[in-house]
Amino acid sequence: MTKATALLFTSITCPHCPVAKKVFAEVAKERNDVDMHSLQTHESQAKRLARKFGIQSVPTFIFYGPGHEAPMGLAGVQSKSTVNKYIDIAVGTKKLPDPSEKKEFSFRNLFKRKKTDE
Repeated sequence: MTKATALLFTSITCPHCPVAKKVFAEVAKERNDVDMHSLQTHESQAKRLARKFGIQSVPTFIFYGPGHEAPMGLAGVQSKSTVNKYIDIAVGTKKLPDPSEKKEFSFRNLFKRKKTDE
């Protein structure tokens, strides 16, 4: 079985990174279909990978695998359900939503009243 890969880039000075690391660790305990690596950006290997992926802020999650070979990145603290969703996409059990199918939000449509025939 080919596993997906999940990376979490963090910094020792980031106030949000401990929460992201906790979520990452919880997901890692529950899944065996993904190789998960938490990387500190002050370490040389992590610096090289951060440059490779174009990471400019922490925490940042990167996901890729047989289901989605191009790396997918999420910046900021993420929920367990979001991390699991992107792992599922990387593994190949779910598909990335097609952005063309996304409905545009409009306040005009939200507040539009239906006219009734009297």
